[in-house]
Amino acid sequence: MSKSNEVNNSHASSSDSDKSHTSETNLNNLSKQKNLSNKTNPTTKNRSFYSRIFPLIGMIIGIMAMFGSMISAVVFYYGSSTVKLIIISLLFYQYLFAKKSHAIRSFLLFFRTTDYFDEYKIIYEEELLKQKSLFVVHPHGICGVSFALLQGYCEMLYENSIGLVSSVLINLPISGILAKWMGASSVKQKNFEKLMSEDKNICFLPGGFEEATITNTNEDRVYLSERKGFIKSALRYGYNLYPIYTFGENKLYLTCNWFEKIRLLINRLKCPSAIFFGLFFFIPFYNVRLITVVGPKLTLPQIAEPTNDDVNMYHKLYVENLKALFNRNKKLYGGSEELIIY
Repeated sequence: MSKSNEVNNSHASSSDSDKSHTSETNLNNLSKQKNLSNKTNPTTKNRSFYSRIFPLIGMIIGIMAMFGSMISAVVFYYGSSTVKLIIISLLFYQYLFAKKSHAIRSFLLFFRTTDYFDEYKIIYEEELLKQKSLFVVHPHGICGVSFALLQGYCEMLYENSIGLVSSVLINLPISGILAKWMGASSVKQKNFEKLMSEDKNICFLPGGFEEATITNTNEDRVYLSERKGFIKSALRYGYNLYPIYTFGENKLYLTCNWFEKIRLLINRLKCPSAIFFGLFFFIPFYNVRLITVVGPKLTLPQIAEPTNDDVNMYHKLYVENLKALFNRNKKLYGGSEELIIY
């Protein structure tokens, strides 16, 4: 195993400058983290057809699982009896039999989807705890691509945390099956606190549909000002919060930010309203550096009944920590001048 605990699939020549970053002084403490690769991947220009086509297939599988689920209701309504029977069978399997599968994960890892991008890596600024940790991932982006990769390719998170996703995706066919194969669960508050009462590690995206809606190709944005529920729950159970930010997530698609306020209102109905396009509309662009930085933990005290003042104080502290993480890494990894908080 490499002495560096950076998960690195780099096609770029910027690794020398990355080594100067102060966060990497802590990486040697992460010997238990499993590396994706100990080698620098070939440049895009010199890569073989084989090395390009399999990551693309892996990306298509993931994206189609999400978009296929969203149109399944329409297909069910207008489809033939055979189509309806297939969808009902999928739902039957999903609710009764689908569960976390190491075999399915190994099959998906075979495609090495991270090689699809110009560069992909995960950087840890300190050693991760294996208990009572809440991994808070930003930004959601259009499709939550980096969240899915983090859950799949970070060994520690896959083995020792539970990814929480929208109940919409959990309950729809195809995406629900894939989510359960990867060990994901619903982000509903009741489930959230149940897992915390068991001291389980949790990984989730607080921004949701709203953060997808405000995604801007040219700016780094997060939807966080009204997201305080996770702070209140973390205070009740005395959790450690790890802010996680992925640089480049907002560049995976071209976005249109017209009528943003109206579309945010639509989100209140639990309906996605992002306007975007990529390769063949839904496939993300490949010429992107996707760098995920896991920041230092923020340890919260345990307060059985936190007041609004308690929640507001620690929410403000969390936002400050997230901004600090962004600011110390933005020049290295192509972030915008400022992290905009909605």
